[in-house]
Amino acid sequence: MASSTSTNVPKIAAQWIVKQLPSRSGQDWLVERIEQTGVGVLSVKELKVLEESLISITSIIESLHIRYLPKSAKKQRRVDYIRRFFFRDEECTIANDQVIQLIQSEMVNASVSRHATASTTAAASTAAASSASVPETSSNNAAQLNVFAAHYISHAAFAPPNSSSAGNFQMQSNFNPWAEILPKNPMEAHLLSQLLQMGFLRQEILDGIRESENVTPNADEIMLLLIERREEAEEARREDAVRLLSEDQKQVEVSRREQTLQDTLASANTGEDLKVIFPDSWVLTVLMSSSTSNQRLVSTIMNKSRNRSEFVEFLQLEKKSRQWYGWVMPSDYFRKIGTRLKNEIKIDWLAIEREKLRSGLYELKEQEKGEPKIFLNARKTNQSNNNKSSNKNEIICIDDD
Repeated sequence: MASSTSTNVPKIAAQWIVKQLPSRSGQDWLVERIEQTGVGVLSVKELKVLEESLISITSIIESLHIRYLPKSAKKQRRVDYIRRFFFRDEECTIANDQVIQLIQSEMVNASVSRHATASTTAAASTAAASSASVPETSSNNAAQLNVFAAHYISHAAFAPPNSSSAGNFQMQSNFNPWAEILPKNPMEAHLLSQLLQMGFLRQEILDGIRESENVTPNADEIMLLLIERREEAEEARREDAVRLLSEDQKQVEVSRREQTLQDTLASANTGEDLKVIFPDSWVLTVLMSSSTSNQRLVSTIMNKSRNRSEFVEFLQLEKKSRQWYGWVMPSDYFRKIGTRLKNEIKIDWLAIEREKLRSGLYELKEQEKGEPKIFLNARKTNQSNNNKSSNKNEIICIDDD
């Protein structure tokens, strides 16, 4: 699995991308740039070529659910579309092993095709020259020679250009761009051949050989290592699946609760109905604490569509205020609003008050040291009124003595 930033692609993907663009042949610097910054550095024409190539080689992977882009798609949409091929998740953090394996195989095949013709010709010439020294009457020797020639040719096909010997597996990284996905020596080639027959993938085999603690590992050691890695990868995939499932279930539960709340609000028409939804509301407590006429006031508000939506949203903001700032700071403000609603017939001002409340909760300029000014002002006003009332009722005793 591979991690990514917001735009990058796996290195092997960057190498494959450059190989698909003949006009970019020899521009090795482009591989590193695509790996780091993504395919946005390419032109729309080049992006279209990549789209066709990706769809062609990945069409056998049913899990991708390939959807074709419209011809009018903008460049950024094409960039995101191409990059998404190389990852298993929407956030592009987990590399798609199936696609990576496909493009690795394609690059190996392309490398083989490029060099096979020249190396096959050279190998066949060598084999023909050798056959001259073999007696024509020896059918066994001739058969052995044919096996030798086939073996020689197949090995030569994997040799990089300019290597000192067509049958030499020692890769020269300065000439071979695929040094990481081809055997570097006879030991790797031998183990690769054995483990491919067991069903393992080329790249995982080579990675296992090169990362083994044993300098000269055998096939059994690498097999056990690869099985252990597959089990770890499978366990990681299961954990990812469980995590994603858990997140999906949480989202479903949140959506269900939200829908239930909306349904309950839609059917609420009285103060009692609203008290079920907002049991701790200061506003509703003030409105419903005295006479029956005040309780009817809530019903009147709820039966007017415009006032209803504003009143319900105000109660929702009140609930948020209590969750964010506790039971003390917001209380004076909401009790004041409840009293005003109880005493005034027209409530057209509620829409303006709702916007003030929203600004106080969400806009920094309407806050003081992280606390909404609208709450602080209401609290100061209430404390001031309490002090005045206390002074007015104070009894002064004068001692005549």
